Amino acid sequence: MKRLDCDRMLVAVLEIGSFAAAAVRLGTSSGQASKMISRLEADLGVQLIKRTTRALSPTEVGQAYYQRIKILLDELDALDASVRSAADAPSGRLKLTSSISFGARQLAPVLVDFARQYPAIILDVDFSDIRWSIWSMRAMTSLCASADWTTAVWLPQTL
Repeated sequence: MKRLDCDRMLVAVLEIGSFAAAAVRLGTSSGQASKMISRLEADLGVQLIKRTTRALSPTEVGQAYYQRIKILLDELDALDASVRSAADAPSGRLKLTSSISFGARQLAPVLVDFARQYPAIILDVDFSDIRWSIWSMRAMTSLCASADWTTAVWLPQTL
């Protein structure tokens, strides 16, 4: 049994007031829930919960431990959630090249919003009026854009 699982079980038992209901919440049996609390008490060397046939209640030490471990488990869960959401966020480098006029009029406003929405993406933007023939660079480069973007922003008339 993992120590954090035992700590989570203690929190659930004291919040709900029942081994059986806490076990259901955490997806285990009531016997396993009781064993987890006993293991935690053995590891700590103190009794955390007073048990009778009709009720359970935290000891003074158990109440103090519950208050501290609840905060720590909440912080750990928040940390896990923030790391998971950061891992789901797009990141990397996006390289764009455009003419100065098109870049200033069309791309710049969109890129400002894009940079705010995706701060982990590094924008590498080059606005230049050097004329390149897309056909002459065909072997090296592809023109890629979604149909929605080309319809809303720009659709090349010729290549």
